[in-house]
Amino acid sequence: MGKGSLFAPQALAGGFIGIDDGIGLNMTPLLDLPEPDFRAEVRSRLETANPSASRGTLSQYATTLWRVAQGIQVDDQVLSPTGTPGQVRLGRVTGEYHYVPGEPLPHRRSVT
Repeated sequence: MGKGSLFAPQALAGGFIGIDDGIGLNMTPLLDLPEPDFRAEVRSRLETANPSASRGTLSQYATTLWRVAQGIQVDDQVLSPTGTPGQVRLGRVTGEYHYVPGEPLPHRRSVT
């Protein structure tokens, strides 16, 4: 929900969970790749955009992006921070991965 749950109120009001990759990477063309290939391609693109980032950071980001795009399934339950320390909300995923360019947390899944 962004650093310090900065965008949690917007996500709650908009009915979504999401993350940012920091470079505006539209992953939609990569969704048909097997998980290892998806993660390797995302990691490579992130590394090109962030050459000083550690391998661990890049791998963690690639894994998290895969989970949002492919790992989470419709009807899964998710916990999301509210922006208030120690508080989370329980939601149910209601939609497939979608990319919203130019918006905070552009990698999204709809939730109720």
